[in-house]
Amino acid sequence: MTTTCPNWDRESWISSDEYIAHSVKALSECLKITSNSKILDIGCGRAGITIALAEASKVTTPIEGIDISDTINEAPNCKKVNLLQIDAISYLKEQPDELYHGVILKRMLHCIKEELRKPLLQEVHRCLKKNARALVFIMPPEITIPMFMQGKHTFLQEQLHFQDILNLGQDCLFETETTHFCFNVEIEKQRYFDLLRQRFMSNLRNFSDNEIENGVLEIDRDYPDDVLKFEDLMYIIHLIKKDSTSQSL
Repeated sequence: MTTTCPNWDRESWISSDEYIAHSVKALSECLKITSNSKILDIGCGRAGITIALAEASKVTTPIEGIDISDTINEAPNCKKVNLLQIDAISYLKEQPDELYHGVILKRMLHCIKEELRKPLLQEVHRCLKKNARALVFIMPPEITIPMFMQGKHTFLQEQLHFQDILNLGQDCLFETETTHFCFNVEIEKQRYFDLLRQRFMSNLRNFSDNEIENGVLEIDRDYPDDVLKFEDLMYIIHLIKKDSTSQSL
């Protein structure tokens, strides 16, 4: 069902305390999470953000986190979250209507096969409470993360455009809004090169070792400083289930 990227949140800035705190703040504000909220995180990976969100929001019902990749089994134990390795559509089909106050889809919708994206969002719509929302995080086409030319080309081929997601959301009877998430990254260049070698982004998965090394050399030429400084920028697409759209899909 998906293209997995097991190293994305292992050793990158995504796993840093600062990034996690920044993400928790954004999610809490966008979803207006209270202690009574019931939240689902689809594609939660190692659940660092999921766990931090549960702890910060003091939810009385554990946040649910699912991921098709076995990386979810590396998540630490936490009583405030319920984690399961499963594909999202199968999981949602087992849930009742209007269950969740919020659903999170971070950096994962582009990994879903095209023909499964609409069925997934239809299930998300069904399972959301009225006036609740799902948040889709995607990177912009003008990638802000240092990347070599071939990697940029592959990224543009694979990454969903935010307008496509807006259109898809509207097809699934959501109202839509768009905001931004931005995190300022400072990372040693050699450490970043190690992330490239680990193919920490899904667009790198099919590159050979030689192609990756050529890409490293290209970035090394383009960025002479020993520390890389850049913005990790994402669109947040809000898919809102309004009263008027509660009709059957």
